[in-house]
Amino acid sequence: MLRQCLAGARHRIVVARHRSTVARHRIAVARQTLTVARHRIAVARQTLTVARQTLTVAQQLVGLSSMRRATLKHSKYSYNATFIQEHLD
Repeated sequence: MLRQCLAGARHRIVVARHRSTVARHRIAVARQTLTVARHRIAVARQTLTVARQTLTVAQQLVGLSSMRRATLKHSKYSYNATFIQEHLD
């Protein structure tokens, strides 16, 4: 009777330790998931910033080419290259 009682107590201790280990592991996984999510948000923000900059330059190029198409017919490509370079600096 006493042996069964001791065996049951030992088993409950083993089970409690296991549950504690599982809980710690779940916390670690949740932290990693949060870190990955934050990283993805940061990358998405950078992507959005670059997309906005690209759109701005594209709009400026479209505006430039429509305004100056007649006067810059022969030197259009070199002028556009200079324009892009100025905005990249």
